[in-house]
Amino acid sequence: MAEITGPPQASPAVSFKAVHAAGGSPATREADYAAKVTAIIDQDVPLATDAGTRPGVRLRQVNVLASSMFTLGDLEHLRDVIEWFGLRPVFVTDASESPGSRSPASLGSTSAHELATLGNGVATLVLGPSLTPAADLLASRTGVPSYRLDHLYGLAATDDLMGTLQRISGTRTPHRLQRQRVQLQAALRDIDFRGGQVRVGVTADPDQLKGLCQLILEIGGDIAVAVASGDGPALATLPRDDVAVGSLEDVEDLTGQNIAAMLVGNLDALDIAERLGVPVLRCDSSSYAIAGGARKTTICYAGARQMLVDLTNLPLAHHHPREGATTRANKDRYGLS
Repeated sequence: MAEITGPPQASPAVSFKAVHAAGGSPATREADYAAKVTAIIDQDVPLATDAGTRPGVRLRQVNVLASSMFTLGDLEHLRDVIEWFGLRPVFVTDASESPGSRSPASLGSTSAHELATLGNGVATLVLGPSLTPAADLLASRTGVPSYRLDHLYGLAATDDLMGTLQRISGTRTPHRLQRQRVQLQAALRDIDFRGGQVRVGVTADPDQLKGLCQLILEIGGDIAVAVASGDGPALATLPRDDVAVGSLEDVEDLTGQNIAAMLVGNLDALDIAERLGVPVLRCDSSSYAIAGGARKTTICYAGARQMLVDLTNLPLAHHHPREGATTRANKDRYGLS
């Protein structure tokens, strides 16, 4: 279930090993975006005592802080999901992104008037550990309780979201979402992703890396390698005991050494997949390089079902001669027989 805060809580102890690139951990788009959201709150959200706001005055308003991991399609779907519970979401986004941009922030920047009334909301939904500083600042200024979820990828994470929205709204999960859950369960039964012992290499910013790894494990895949583009709080609870934090070269070397059958991740994965000759599934908010990519939905029940289908079909869409060449190229490159 979602973590309901007050004061920040320490992450549970886990066995964790990070392998850093020689140049240290690079800055990530995730961290940059989180810093911008924190700055917006700092500049534009007044103290409750100054603004005269009080938690729960707007009984249906839910403030939403969403990490940069989400596509525009994800955020549009999330808005729908929240509204299906009879709630009114107010997204706090980076105001420097124009409505015509390709970023998830193009969902629309929140007006100064709306920001000034965040303290009247009934709850704040925080999606992504990278937004912890922003969430803490908003809670301290407004007194509005926050519900914190790491991500929205897969069945278990979506169940947590449903439970959170039930608690906030006081209503049951809408029938359309119950149907989508049944459809996902049916897909998990019918689509044999595990049959091929599929080994997946994942590269992304920390918040998304954790979510994608948990989704792949949930549908029966095997994570050959996980490479984060930089440090982040999500890595402390990643569902594997080691992760590389570093450069594109690290991704390529580790993926080749572990013979991943496919790559899943952000824009950085494209060139690597081309050099290794393995198929790649883009899952990031800048997927505008693919027609309709930014509108793709990867979250909640509907998104998880589509991701399962996409991951299962990905090797099938890869030409068999290329796959043979890929195997030979990897073996030659890494001295394997």
